[in-house]
Amino acid sequence: ESFEDRIGVSVNSGEPFRADCRFRHKNGRDIECLVQAKTLLDDTGKPAELIGTVVDVSNEARITSDLKESELSLRSLAENVPGAIFRYVLRPDGSDEIEYMSSGCTEIWELTSEEIQGDPRALWSVVIEEDLPAMQASVMDSAANLTSWHHRWRIMTPSGVLKHLEGRGLPAKLPDGSVLWNSLILDVSKETETRKELLAQQAMLGQAQKMEAIGRIAGGIAHDFNNLLAIVLGNAQLMDEASTEADRRQFVAGIVDACKRGSHLTQHLLSFARRSTLNPSVLDVGQSIREISDLVRRVIPENIAVVTEGAADLWATAVDVAFFENSVLNLCLNARDAMPNGGKLSIETSNVRITSEPPGMNGRDLEPGRYVLVAVTDTGSGIPPEEIEMVVEPFYTTKAPDFGSGLGLAMVDGFVRQSRGALRIYSEPGVGTSVKIYLPAVEKRSDSDLSGFEVPETADSRPASGRILIVEDEEAILRVLETTLARAGYSVSIATGGDEALLRFGDQANDFDILLTDVVMPGKLQGPELAAKLTERASNLKVVFMTGYPNEPVAYGDNLRQSDQFLMKPVLRQELLKTLSDVLGSQKG
Repeated sequence: ESFEDRIGVSVNSGEPFRADCRFRHKNGRDIECLVQAKTLLDDTGKPAELIGTVVDVSNEARITSDLKESELSLRSLAENVPGAIFRYVLRPDGSDEIEYMSSGCTEIWELTSEEIQGDPRALWSVVIEEDLPAMQASVMDSAANLTSWHHRWRIMTPSGVLKHLEGRGLPAKLPDGSVLWNSLILDVSKETETRKELLAQQAMLGQAQKMEAIGRIAGGIAHDFNNLLAIVLGNAQLMDEASTEADRRQFVAGIVDACKRGSHLTQHLLSFARRSTLNPSVLDVGQSIREISDLVRRVIPENIAVVTEGAADLWATAVDVAFFENSVLNLCLNARDAMPNGGKLSIETSNVRITSEPPGMNGRDLEPGRYVLVAVTDTGSGIPPEEIEMVVEPFYTTKAPDFGSGLGLAMVDGFVRQSRGALRIYSEPGVGTSVKIYLPAVEKRSDSDLSGFEVPETADSRPASGRILIVEDEEAILRVLETTLARAGYSVSIATGGDEALLRFGDQANDFDILLTDVVMPGKLQGPELAAKLTERASNLKVVFMTGYPNEPVAYGDNLRQSDQFLMKPVLRQELLKTLSDVLGSQKG
């Protein structure tokens, strides 16, 4: 239909005329125009004249064309981006609308864009029930504060597939009070499953590494325990043949010394293997290094010389003892593996003052101050310079696949950082490696705090009196305790378990001054529960626990009183008698 024909139709019908058309300007350029006109009629009702306007709309037409082209480009981009892109509007009255949804929605929700745009509830209905409140809350929070929206949730598709989704969007306030998000939704199911699998593998590898380390020292521990048992057995047999009191005392001393050494080994093994959060305590690093050096020598082959050097006036530090010892052992094991053909392993300790510009060292991770330095140095294969920064990363290892999980140095670095210290590694390929641990120094405890379990021999000679209830399920230990305390002058009653003790002596709780009980025993009532029931009936009853595990007081914390005492098995006779004497003294005071 031509332009003239359309004007003719308008004139004959009397309807207003409106049309877009192009005119050729005198300069030869085409211009876009909007023509509007109205037919005026004469007195007889016939068309008399046509009045109208011609407006140049070239700019508007160009803008509209650009917008259409831009929209087509954006739609094309949206259709080719992974995931789903959509425009979501939340109105003030709580109603919502999806103005646009890319075709990627079908792969995610198994719904077409038409189905979703027609009913936004389709997206909410597939969200896992327990995830829905948090997801809706995240949207409302983004709308209220106009902050970027980022959330993860799960859906169950119509075909029964569980998926993990992640959404991101930027909100914008509209003039009518509505909030508009341009958002992107991604299916992160594979990533989530991979992350779960990685975490599970990390836990397994961490446990495997711990078991590997324990296995490495188990042979040496077993060897030493067999030697200790040989000492105990040999001295016990020689006592039967002893002809003088001096000989018998010598044999008894040998047995006691062997038991002390066995207790020392047991406590180190338990401390090394325990699983707990950091429990810092003031530590004499030099003493600790001297003690664990025995463990180190058991796992280091004879072709590697082990040397320990330390400052005589070494400062103290506050760290978790088990993690510290585990860290030093890990470093020594790494050094051993770096010297398959032999070499030298040095463990050195010293005092270091860190200034704002430590010489030859990047001090960004260390505050100026006093530090205790522990350095483990080997003459092994060394680490290439480009790998120095990576060796503390989890799962990174320079060892062969069968020689480590890559978690050892990561554990050491994490422990040191958590203890407000720093780890430094210096290495030269073919020369060796030195790993240095810097731990913040603290004031040392008094001599009485650091004295350990040594008890003056005069403790045995002090007169003893008091009424003690002993509860212990190991009959041999029970008889030793009964005999020891009876000979010391105490009035003693015994029971082989918590249930028996409560049944026989519950009504007589006031007749006793001290309950001396094991922590873990057969039956329903364990030591802490028995103590709680008896102290309910006799508030003045003092409690002394005996335990073979260093972390039992933590496990039973809810049932313990501040005044309760703990003794670590095996208990020296002097230590037992002194503890009971002190408890009775505090009771009388």
